[in-house]
Amino acid sequence: MQTIIKTLLLALETKYISIDFIHRWSESLIENSNNPKNWLIDLTTSYTEKEMLSTLKKLELEFYWEKPYFKEIYEEILLGFYYLSFKNENIDSTEFISSLIDNVDAYEITNIDLENILIDYDKSYSIENINLKVLSMLEAFSIRSKKLFNYLINSSFYNKEIKNIEK
Repeated sequence: MQTIIKTLLLALETKYISIDFIHRWSESLIENSNNPKNWLIDLTTSYTEKEMLSTLKKLELEFYWEKPYFKEIYEEILLGFYYLSFKNENIDSTEFISSLIDNVDAYEITNIDLENILIDYDKSYSIENINLKVLSMLEAFSIRSKKLFNYLINSSFYNKEIKNIEK
């Protein structure tokens, strides 16, 4: 469950998805379940983004003993979601590039050189000013993030996780 929760949290924090998406997803799982889990109900009753983030963070702590499947590539998934959010026009280029620089710096992501993210730091925070090598890496990260997200929101994955927990 930690992988599902962490993925929803990252996708919401990066604005790849909205709380409406999480409501629809959790409601559909509840409708198809004979015995819905309390945490799914908690997701459907979180009405603001702040409440939803708080609920997801609380759930993340509840399942702390599980390691997310993507622990080793967490930063890549995070940056991939930011790039997807930008491509979907959920965030503008300034917010995207600021988030990119902040996260590369905060997580000390070694395969992206902080000094080489932008071609010219005196120019605007536009997508045209991002180093092409960095853009290529972000594209690869976004493909991985999208695949992970699509796999995890599939109800059959959720049902398999529930069965593993109930064993």
